[in-house]
Amino acid sequence: MMNARYKIHPEEGYVESWLQGSITPSEMLAHSQRVWSDPGWKAELNGLMDLSDATFEFTDAEFRALINMMLADPRCSLARWAFIVTKASTFAMLRKLDVLTREQSTIRIFFSRGDAEKWLFQPQARDTNAR
Repeated sequence: MMNARYKIHPEEGYVESWLQGSITPSEMLAHSQRVWSDPGWKAELNGLMDLSDATFEFTDAEFRALINMMLADPRCSLARWAFIVTKASTFAMLRKLDVLTREQSTIRIFFSRGDAEKWLFQPQARDTNAR
Protein backbone atom coordinates (compact mmCIF):
# COMPACT_ATOMS: atom_id res chain seq x y z
CA MET A 1 0.00 0.00 0.00
CA MET A 2 1.27 3.44 -0.94
CA ASN A 3 1.88 6.19 1.58
CA ALA A 4 1.97 9.66 -0.02
CA ARG A 5 2.28 13.26 1.06
CA TYR A 6 3.05 16.50 -0.69
CA LYS A 7 3.82 20.15 -0.05
CA ILE A 8 3.40 23.04 -2.45
CA HIS A 9 6.13 25.68 -2.26
CA PRO A 10 4.47 28.63 -4.08
CA GLU A 11 7.28 31.13 -3.54
CA GLU A 12 9.87 28.73 -4.94
CA GLY A 13 7.56 27.55 -7.73
CA TYR A 14 7.49 23.82 -7.10
CA VAL A 15 5.59 20.96 -5.50
CA GLU A 16 7.36 18.31 -3.46
CA SER A 17 5.96 14.79 -3.11
CA TRP A 18 7.10 11.81 -1.09
CA LEU A 19 5.77 8.39 -2.07
CA GLN A 20 6.56 5.23 -0.14
CA GLY A 21 5.63 1.57 -0.42
CA SER A 22 4.07 -0.28 -3.33
CA ILE A 23 2.46 2.08 -5.83
CA THR A 24 -0.40 0.93 -8.03
CA PRO A 25 -1.68 2.93 -11.01
CA SER A 26 -4.89 3.87 -9.19
CA GLU A 27 -2.96 5.09 -6.13
CA MET A 28 -0.64 7.18 -8.30
CA LEU A 29 -3.60 8.72 -10.11
CA ALA A 30 -5.38 9.39 -6.80
CA HIS A 31 -2.27 11.16 -5.45
CA SER A 32 -2.04 13.30 -8.59
CA GLN A 33 -5.74 14.19 -8.34
CA ARG A 34 -5.28 15.17 -4.68
CA VAL A 35 -2.37 17.47 -5.56
CA TRP A 36 -4.15 18.96 -8.59
CA SER A 37 -7.25 19.66 -6.49
CA ASP A 38 -5.26 21.66 -3.93
CA PRO A 39 -6.15 25.38 -4.14
CA GLY A 40 -2.41 26.21 -4.24
CA TRP A 41 -1.77 24.02 -7.29
CA LYS A 42 -0.76 25.57 -10.60
CA ALA A 43 0.09 23.49 -13.68
CA GLU A 44 3.23 25.56 -14.28
CA LEU A 45 4.84 24.40 -11.02
CA ASN A 46 8.02 22.36 -11.19
CA GLY A 47 8.16 19.13 -9.23
CA LEU A 48 10.42 17.19 -6.90
CA MET A 49 9.20 13.63 -6.32
CA ASP A 50 10.97 11.39 -3.83
CA LEU A 51 10.44 7.74 -4.81
CA SER A 52 13.45 6.42 -2.89
CA ASP A 53 11.24 4.18 -0.70
CA ALA A 54 8.71 3.30 -3.40
CA THR A 55 8.16 0.41 -5.78
CA PHE A 56 6.01 0.62 -8.90
CA GLU A 57 3.51 -2.24 -9.03
CA PHE A 58 2.35 -1.91 -12.60
CA THR A 59 3.18 -3.11 -16.08
CA ASP A 60 4.57 -1.03 -18.94
CA ALA A 61 1.09 -0.93 -20.49
CA GLU A 62 -0.45 0.29 -17.22
CA PHE A 63 2.28 2.93 -16.86
CA ARG A 64 1.67 4.13 -20.43
CA ALA A 65 -2.10 4.29 -19.81
CA LEU A 66 -1.57 6.20 -16.55
CA ILE A 67 0.72 8.78 -18.16
CA ASN A 68 -1.66 9.26 -21.10
CA MET A 69 -4.56 9.74 -18.69
CA MET A 70 -2.57 12.29 -16.69
CA LEU A 71 -1.46 14.17 -19.83
CA ALA A 72 -5.09 14.48 -20.92
CA ASP A 73 -5.85 16.48 -17.76
CA PRO A 74 -5.17 20.23 -18.19
CA ARG A 75 -4.01 20.38 -14.56
CA CYS A 76 -1.02 18.15 -15.37
CA SER A 77 2.34 19.91 -14.98
CA LEU A 78 4.63 19.78 -17.99
CA ALA A 79 7.35 21.80 -16.28
CA ARG A 80 10.66 20.57 -14.87
CA TRP A 81 10.49 17.39 -12.77
CA ALA A 82 13.23 15.85 -10.65
CA PHE A 83 12.66 12.29 -9.46
CA ILE A 84 14.71 10.72 -6.65
CA VAL A 85 15.05 6.94 -6.81
CA THR A 86 17.12 4.18 -5.22
CA LYS A 87 16.06 1.20 -7.34
CA ALA A 88 17.22 0.47 -10.89
CA SER A 89 13.71 -0.78 -11.75
CA THR A 90 12.16 2.56 -10.75
CA PHE A 91 14.83 4.40 -12.75
CA ALA A 92 14.10 2.22 -15.79
CA MET A 93 10.34 2.84 -15.57
CA LEU A 94 10.79 6.61 -15.25
CA ARG A 95 13.19 6.74 -18.22
CA LYS A 96 10.15 6.02 -20.40
CA LEU A 97 8.57 9.36 -19.40
CA ASP A 98 10.47 11.35 -22.03
CA VAL A 99 8.92 9.24 -24.79
CA LEU A 100 5.50 9.02 -23.14
CA THR A 101 5.26 12.79 -22.59
CA ARG A 102 6.58 13.38 -26.10
CA GLU A 103 9.30 15.46 -24.42
CA GLN A 104 6.78 18.17 -23.50
CA SER A 105 8.39 18.48 -20.07
CA THR A 106 11.95 18.30 -18.77
CA ILE A 107 12.48 15.21 -16.65
CA ARG A 108 15.60 14.11 -14.80
CA ILE A 109 16.11 11.12 -12.51
CA PHE A 110 18.58 11.17 -9.63
CA PHE A 111 19.89 8.77 -7.03
CA SER A 112 20.49 11.57 -4.50
CA ARG A 113 18.28 14.34 -3.18
CA GLY A 114 21.14 16.84 -3.28
CA ASP A 115 21.72 16.31 -6.99
CA ALA A 116 17.98 16.52 -7.70
CA GLU A 117 17.62 19.80 -5.81
CA LYS A 118 20.75 21.26 -7.41
CA TRP A 119 19.36 20.57 -10.90
CA LEU A 120 15.79 21.66 -10.14
CA PHE A 121 16.73 24.93 -8.46
CA GLN A 122 19.48 26.03 -10.85
CA PRO A 123 18.66 29.24 -12.72
CA GLN A 124 17.28 28.63 -16.19
CA ALA A 125 18.81 30.25 -19.23
CA ARG A 126 16.34 32.51 -20.98
CA ASP A 127 15.35 31.67 -24.51
CA THR A 128 16.60 34.67 -26.50
CA ASN A 129 14.24 33.73 -29.34
CA ALA A 130 11.14 33.85 -27.12
CA ARG A 131 8.66 36.62 -27.84
